[in-house]
Parts: sequence; C-alpha cells; structure tokens
Amino acid sequence: MGQTPYFSAGLNAQFGKGILPGIGQSGDPRDAYVYREHFLEISAGYETLMLWTNLEFSSPPQIGPTHLGLRKARLSWEGTWASLSIGDLYGQVGRGLALNLWENQSIDWDSSLRGIWLTLRPVPYLNLNLIGGRARGGRHLPLGPGVEPRRRDFSDDARLAAAVVSSSRLISGLTTGGYLANVIASNPWFSKRRNREGNYEAVDSTNIETRSWIPGMFFEYFGRTYDLYVEITARQHEIVGADSLFASPFSKWLHYETKNRGWGGYAAVSFFPGKWGITMEYKNYLLDNSDPDKRRNLPMRLGRSSSIQNPPTVFREHASTLLSRTPHVMDFEDEVGIQVEINRRINRDLFLLFNYSQSSRHYGYTKTIKSDFRTEWKSQEVASLLWTDMGERYYPFREIYGELNYHNSALGLDFEGMVSVASEVLRYDASRSERAGVSDWLLRHSKGVTSWEKRNLITIPLEVTLAMFPGWGLTVSLEHQWEDLQFKNYIAFEDRNTGKIDSVTTDKTDSVPYYYRYAAVTLGKPSNFTIGVIYDSASEVKTGQPQNVDPDDDSWLEALVRRSGINLRNKWFGLQLTKYLTASTILSIFYGSLQGGLKCDSGVCVYVPGIEDAFTVTLTGNF
Repeated sequence: MGQTPYFSAGLNAQFGKGILPGIGQSGDPRDAYVYREHFLEISAGYETLMLWTNLEFSSPPQIGPTHLGLRKARLSWEGTWASLSIGDLYGQVGRGLALNLWENQSIDWDSSLRGIWLTLRPVPYLNLNLIGGRARGGRHLPLGPGVEPRRRDFSDDARLAAAVVSSSRLISGLTTGGYLANVIASNPWFSKRRNREGNYEAVDSTNIETRSWIPGMFFEYFGRTYDLYVEITARQHEIVGADSLFASPFSKWLHYETKNRGWGGYAAVSFFPGKWGITMEYKNYLLDNSDPDKRRNLPMRLGRSSSIQNPPTVFREHASTLLSRTPHVMDFEDEVGIQVEINRRINRDLFLLFNYSQSSRHYGYTKTIKSDFRTEWKSQEVASLLWTDMGERYYPFREIYGELNYHNSALGLDFEGMVSVASEVLRYDASRSERAGVSDWLLRHSKGVTSWEKRNLITIPLEVTLAMFPGWGLTVSLEHQWEDLQFKNYIAFEDRNTGKIDSVTTDKTDSVPYYYRYAAVTLGKPSNFTIGVIYDSASEVKTGQPQNVDPDDDSWLEALVRRSGINLRNKWFGLQLTKYLTASTILSIFYGSLQGGLKCDSGVCVYVPGIEDAFTVTLTGNF
C-alpha cells in the first residue's frame, strides 16, 4: 500500500416516485410508490491499515427495511505472517458450499458477517483462517396473496464459528483445504392455532434455535491447459428444544424431524487449448429432502441452508431483460445438475458461445390418503442420486443457449445475438386415495390424481451498436420471448392387488401461450450523454387482470401514445436520460412505467414490483 495515506468515496443515490400497478379497472385503489435510498461508501487507509464504512439513508428503499445512518464498517490490517479484519465481513470459503458472505442491495440480500476474520500464515505454503461472528439478514417470501413484495417477511439471525486450513505449493499447481463450521441460528417457527370458530389459522408463534455442524474439504489443481476443482461438504442439523413446541393443546404444529443429515458436492473442470474454452460443472446438493408441505411453507423448512451458505448454481444467469424475468429458481437443499459451456474465438471479430444445463431434484412425492382418511407422504427416489431424472415428479429443468458476438471495424458495428430454449416443471402434485368409493370394484382400487405445470420458453435477444457520425452512437436492443404453459391433469384407478391401471378417466394437457416483447433504442455520445426509449409488452398477464387499459390512469406519455392510436393494453413505455457529469459521476433520469418481475443474483431471487407513471433519478459517483 505504500506509506501515503489514501481516501476514496462512492455515492449511489436513488429517488423514485410513482404508483403501484393497479388491475386496470377505473376506481380501483392505486397505491403510491415512493422510495429514497442513498448509499455512501468511504474507504481510508495508511500503511497496513484500512477502514471501510457504508452509510445508508433510506426512507424507505425500493425493497427492504428503512435505515438511517451507519450500516457497515470494517477495519483491516495486513501483515506478512497474518491479517485481521474486524467488523462487517464479506468473502467465501472454497466455492461457498459452507460459507459465502455477500450482499446485493437491489434484491435486499445480505449474508455478511459482523465479527472477526483472522488469517495466519506460519509458513509460506500454509494458511489458517479463524472466523466468528453474527449474520443478520432477511428474506422475502415468493409473490402470493397477502405478501407485500417491498417488505422483508422474516429475518435471519445466525452465529458462526469456523476454522479453515489450506495449503498450496506442496505440489506445484495444487491447493488443498478443509473446514469446519458451527452455525447456531434462530429460526422462525410457524404454527396453526385454533381460532374462536374452532378452525386452525397460521400464525407467527416463536423462534426456535437450530444448530448445524458443517465439515468439508476442497482441492484445486492448475495444469498448463486445464484446471480442476472439487469440493464436498456435509451437514448435521438439529432443532434445539423441539419437545417444548408440542406442549400446547391449542396448537397444531407442522412437524419436523429434530435431526437431519445431508451432504453436498461440486466439481468443475476447465480446458482452454488455443482459441477454445470448455468448462464442465457438476452439482449435487442433498442437504434436506423435506416433503412438499414443508417446501411450500418457507420459512417453515427449518432444515434449509443458512443464508451464509450459497453454493454455485451451475446454470447460466442472464443479463437479457426477458431471460432474467424467467429464471430457474433452484433449490439449494435438494438439486443435482450439470452445466457445459463451450466458447470459440473464430477470429478477432467473431466469438461464439454455447451453454447447456440441466437439473432435477432427488425425490418426488405422492400424498397417500388412507382408508381412515389419514394422510402421509411417500417419496420416490431417482434411479441414481448422482444424476438427474427428467420425470415431471422431480421438477426437471433444461436450457440450451447459444450466443454470437460480431465486430466490424469498417462499419463501426457490434452485433450480439442470443437464442435460449428452456423447459421447466414449475409445479407437481400427486395423490393416491386408498378408499375410492363404497362399491366392491371401487374398494379394490385406489384412485390416483396427478397434475403438473410446465413452462417451455424460446427467447431471442438481439443487440446492435452502430458508430454513427463522429462521436455519436446508436444502440438498438430487441428481445422476443414465446412461453408455452402446459397444465396436465391425469386421473386413473389402480388395482391394489396387481398394481395395474384399470381405468383412466382424465388424461388431458392444456396449453396456454404467452408472447413478450422488449425493445430499447439509445442514441448519444459515449462518456457524455445518452437518451433512450423503452418499450415493454406482454400478450397477456398471468393474473388475468390486464394492465394499462383505463385511459383515466394514463400519464402524459401514455396519453400521448394512446392518442396516436396505439392500444396500450399490457404495454409499458419509458424515456431514459443519462448524463456524465464527470468521468466518474453519472446522472440517470427515467420517466414512464416499468413492469415488475423476478430479480436474481447467484440463485437468490426476489420479486421486485413494477412502477407506473414513475419519475426516478439515480446519481452514482466516485471521488
């Protein structure tokens, strides 16, 4: 770092004002949507010391809790044989199967650790890391009835103690390591309590302490034209004091096993001979195989990973607007899959990329209804716990993706074209009734009901950038997406003695098509200013309630567009201005409407609501 003191700061200030999207009926309430979030980061250092702070002034932010004042601070010291950080910590061990501390404020995700991270290097080839502290982030429930997307639905509170040993240079190119982590967390436990009418209703009842031991090991080898990485981990999870949960006769608790054991593994190999690049990844996470009742009631699934665990997703996360709205939402607790990516530089102006990924769960479930009306879940394991199964009961996912990048200096042209073909089962339900009726034939048979929802997607994003007259540039982005939602219903009767299907009463698949289009045109001078127009549309809205159909709710921009004869049903428009105030200070202004949707990072997804008739201002700068 040298002997000279240094200081730097960064600012990200955002203001937005508009309304939450209504359902398009005149007279319906349209709630105000206002956010003010300002983040100031300051770094200062002298010799081997560095201080970093983060201040937030949000009232409220776009999503998440209000905060005014200092939110993060860290003091670090770097020596020859040791280093020390105290305060708010980020970083990961291995590839994150046991410990991955990171933050993304735009999706209100924070798994940072407030504590201490000590690294000792007693000899040049050996590192010892001792980590301890507390992680207190939050999570959002999936979008649904009664869920407020801007508010955290519950908080995480976990205490961590971990030790990590790694060694390098014992063998040229080889790094090996092992770790042991102990996580003690306070988990929300939801119950159902009897109300005055005698029915049960869900309530927030208490927090329960859980404890996890997470050992693991990893190694990485770098060759001349390849590298190989392997990491395996295990987890022993326990609910502390679970017996006290069942003491009250007025509560109907969702039962969990008090102890749970699981394991996870990740491997990656990369080859880079010449102009080729080939990467193959494999994930196998089987930390918890809870039945659907527990899966559907997040955060009731107490066997879930702590927020400080975030292993590799092993599928491609896209920057395209339409592709990013329809991501694969993975289950970090129960998923096996692969990803293969191949890229080839044909020449200095042409680059090709191909990506293939697929995954599934390890277990499928069927609810059995006994003759005395008791119910229980029966699981069906995949043929091999080491590989995927594309049967609908295992929630399979598959994507084939291709990308072409082309540059032409003579024309001042850059072209990027992408194609994605993906399919995924979003919902699967199966039940089997052992008492189908009162006749002899019905009593000898069981009734099976199966239904599932599957999404098939074809997406084509295109982008062209053209250098025009001196100092000016034009960028045109066009994205098209076709979605086919399939709904399967199957009802059959099975002979209990032979196991054969005797009668099928329903076997149909309904298909509902959707079409989406996104376009953006931007004109400007690089590093000076740009001005752009954004157009977003959907053939239908899945809620069945079309957007932007009432002229009384139009902004002046929408009124102008509507008067030109354009039908605004399920369409959104916006104007964007970006101005470089200095080389490192950028002012962005937006006016119009934005469609909401999922926003994901590293497999963590949050629904960010849309905003209509919006005026937003964003100022970012470094100094």
